[in-house]
Amino acid sequence: MLREKGLGAFSLEVFIIPGEFSSDSYLFLEQYHLLNKKFDLNTQRTVQFRALRPHNVYLYDLEGKILYYSCSSFSKLQEDLGIHYSTFKKCLEEENNYLNFFRITDSLIEGAKKSSLNIMELNSLIAEKQTLKNKSITFSGKRYTKSKAITIKEVTTGITQDFPNILSVVSYLEGINNKINRNTVTKYLNTGKPIKGYLFYDK
Repeated sequence: MLREKGLGAFSLEVFIIPGEFSSDSYLFLEQYHLLNKKFDLNTQRTVQFRALRPHNVYLYDLEGKILYYSCSSFSKLQEDLGIHYSTFKKCLEEENNYLNFFRITDSLIEGAKKSSLNIMELNSLIAEKQTLKNKSITFSGKRYTKSKAITIKEVTTGITQDFPNILSVVSYLEGINNKINRNTVTKYLNTGKPIKGYLFYDK
């Protein structure tokens, strides 16, 4: 539509939520406009008001030893940290980590130490982990931090295979019962010396 009609066909209107209103008021404003027949681009016509319901939310490190943040509603989580309800729900239902660094849950973990980070500092940490995640890649269903691509050569057959990084090489070799750690791969990289039947090269 933007390409067909140009920028002039669109308008931007900013609504300021008064300070005396609750931070959840934007959801009611959104619902009001979704019900307006004039705005017909949204396929979903109902706002997720369940985000307003009281619901304890906790943000820990992966081991559950450090409590970075807690609140009593999904909307507060989104307001403070920018974490959407759907993201929290997925982390909770599928027991996934968040950004390969955090653990989001609706249960209090006994013994967890409360972090001294304020909201601004925590947001900076989340942004840092988001950047690191965006710099990672997926290989065989797993995520790895990007690094130099590696070529391995099987000495007996001469067959070569390419991998996106050292970690994916280690994962592949472990999968064929040939355990080797990343430090060993690094040590023998580009030396021309085989280790456990393989040669390793930078691509």
